[in-house]
Amino acid sequence: MGWRFRTSKQGLKVVRSACKQLGWTRDTIANDQSLIEASKILEPDKIWPQEGFHGRLYADGINEASWRRFLIGKDTLSAHIFVAYCLALNVTWEAVVDWSEVDSPIPFKIPHTLPGNRVAIAVNLKAPDVATTTTAIWKMTDSDGKLCYPDRYR
Repeated sequence: MGWRFRTSKQGLKVVRSACKQLGWTRDTIANDQSLIEASKILEPDKIWPQEGFHGRLYADGINEASWRRFLIGKDTLSAHIFVAYCLALNVTWEAVVDWSEVDSPIPFKIPHTLPGNRVAIAVNLKAPDVATTTTAIWKMTDSDGKLCYPDRYR
């Protein structure tokens, strides 16, 4: 089972504000714009309608039920669905996720980089609730999940 995220209480405020700015409410779900925008993120090569098409299929996992769960923060969603909704709202998913629910490493995609080149990345890390010294350990895998530098992780 993959990572699952829930919207935090503070994140709900951010999400609701973003929805309001876009004119998206629970009552306007009939126009489907939120579902179309999230579908475009998950399947960017597919041609999606510009306006709502209530009752038709969206990208896998994008539907009225998951959108409502995202908006109320009661249940967890698959990470890719959660992130797609955040991107559709133009909010940073790291800022709205309930980190108390996440206890595993979070994978993220590195921008396309040619072999031998370097790329700068940034990741938000949450400090423990108590004073301590910590170490963040990074592992890089290829698209098949194979470790890129296996001798470094022993």
